[in-house]
Amino acid sequence: PGVDLGIEDRQNGFIAEAAGQAEGEAELRLDLGAQVGLEQGQGKGAGGFEGNLAYTLQSKRDQEKGQELTNSPRHLGKLNLIAPLLKRKIFAGFQFQYSSQRTTLNGTSLPSLYLSNLTLFSQRLAKGLDVSFGAYNLFNQKYGDPGSEEHRQNAIEQDGRSVRVKFTYHF
Repeated sequence: PGVDLGIEDRQNGFIAEAAGQAEGEAELRLDLGAQVGLEQGQGKGAGGFEGNLAYTLQSKRDQEKGQELTNSPRHLGKLNLIAPLLKRKIFAGFQFQYSSQRTTLNGTSLPSLYLSNLTLFSQRLAKGLDVSFGAYNLFNQKYGDPGSEEHRQNAIEQDGRSVRVKFTYHF
C-alpha cells in the first residue's frame, strides 16, 4: 500500500508527484507530456464512417536518480476506424496501437510494440440481439510488459492472437 500525492503546475505545464512506496521510501517524479487527438465521423447510428487518432508524447523521470521511470513509454499512439458493412446493422472496426520501448526494473528495454485488433459487430441484428466478433493482436505479435517489484520476471509475456465472440440480448 502506498500513497500518491500529485501537484500540477499549470503555469509551467508539468506535474511533480511524490509517491510513497510500500517500504516507506518516497521518490520525486517529474512528468512532462503532451497529447493530441483527432476525431471525425457521422456516427454509427447515421450509418457513416467514424475514426479517431490519438498521440501522446511523455517523459517521466525519477528526479533523485536522474533516470526514466520503468514501464513508461515515451510515445503512445492509437488509431480507431469504424466502417459500415450493412447500413445501420453490421460494422467493422479496426484499431492500431503503438507504444515505444519501455524500460524494465533491471534497466533493459523492451522493444516497441505494434498491436492491431479487428472487430465485426452488429446493432440489432435480430430483435433485441447484438453480436460481435473480435480478433485481438491480429498479427500475433510476441511482446511483454515490464514486471514490477512484486513479480519475479523482468518482463511478463502477453497473450498472442485471441478471438472472442459476444452475444447480447436486450429485453
